[in-house]
Amino acid sequence: GSFNWTISADRYNFENALFLSEPAVAARYESEFERIWEQAK
Repeated sequence: GSFNWTISADRYNFENALFLSEPAVAARYESEFERIWEQAK
């Protein structure tokens, strides 16, 4: 996700972040991001 690390953003915006510690799960998210990124070009 994207998270703007400011007090204002934390209190007033709809920010999100996802922290992963399992490499296999992170790789799946990365793969999906790359797929979507390529389609957007």
